[in-house]
Amino acid sequence: MRKKRELFKVLSGTAFIYTPAKITGDELLDNKYFHKEHKEYQSKKLLDNRYLHDGHKEYPKSYNLPIILKREFEKSFRGEGGRSQSGYFHVWFRGNNRYNVFYTDDDYIGFLSRCNIASAKHKSKITAFAIMNNHVHLQVYSNNLSLFISSILITFNRWFNKRKGLRGKLFETPFKSYQLLTQDSLKKNMLYIITNPVNAGICNNVYEYKWTSYHFSKEPNLNHLGKIINLDTTIMNDFYSSPKELLSATKKFIAERNNYNAESNDNDSASNITAPKSTSEVTGYSSSSFVGKIKHNDSELANILRNLLNNKELYNLDRADLAKIAKQLKYKYNATYRQIASLTHESYEDIRRMVLSSDG
Repeated sequence: MRKKRELFKVLSGTAFIYTPAKITGDELLDNKYFHKEHKEYQSKKLLDNRYLHDGHKEYPKSYNLPIILKREFEKSFRGEGGRSQSGYFHVWFRGNNRYNVFYTDDDYIGFLSRCNIASAKHKSKITAFAIMNNHVHLQVYSNNLSLFISSILITFNRWFNKRKGLRGKLFETPFKSYQLLTQDSLKKNMLYIITNPVNAGICNNVYEYKWTSYHFSKEPNLNHLGKIINLDTTIMNDFYSSPKELLSATKKFIAERNNYNAESNDNDSASNITAPKSTSEVTGYSSSSFVGKIKHNDSELANILRNLLNNKELYNLDRADLAKIAKQLKYKYNATYRQIASLTHESYEDIRRMVLSSDG
């Protein structure tokens, strides 16, 4: 049983891990997924199909995927700073100090717009995405990953801070990335990304969440994101011929992941296997605080803060004024310390001290 569970995470940091298997070169990424702007295989390599990029080493005819990915090929495809730069990648990054970044529709739209600009500028492609309130998952294709993702983060950070009167970085750096070397990992990675909101307990079905690439499986007139970002749907359309087929695949993926997570917990009894987390558990905000008072979500509190600032810039407030606003948010609007810290980009402990202080 233990050997069966010595599995390799194709998606670093995810709960769902895929069983290693002997695979041949035929299962590696097909050349049709590589775009005209990037290096193409030589005709001889097209037939063999065991090359990831022109000029790189030939794959063995048969190999154990985990060993190759962990030891040999992670060393073969490194760019500057030790990060792979060319190919398909799962990229993810989180709000600095795990603070929320996205509160309003304008925040999500602003991010996707800058993804679109960066994709065109760096001749890269986004093939799947999920934007959560405090982190982002992208599946991308690029020949210069670091420049591409840095361009997105820097331009969005600048736009966001100017718009909301903030300073400092929004996201933890460096961003995380993992190279996808097989068609199977490409397919499962896409499913992992678009099912992320379901896994977080935010919704029950992928179509209920507004900010994922799932909606690009629909007819253009039914896709509310189509005018914001030019998603490369080659992979999605190749694997799934209709929204119904993709939806069925996401449900199967979620069920398999849940089954794996349940089976992996050998020491827990069936009664200890918990249901998917609720939104309050995911965000860390307690719904039991201030019983009887209205509990505001993050977007509502962002609007409340905007009104409290009364056209002032947040970073221009002195500590006394900031403390007054923090106390208003806490005692008048029932905000948690974590929500206030996320909104103001102050540390949790600083906000707690401000609110509990007797001054003001």
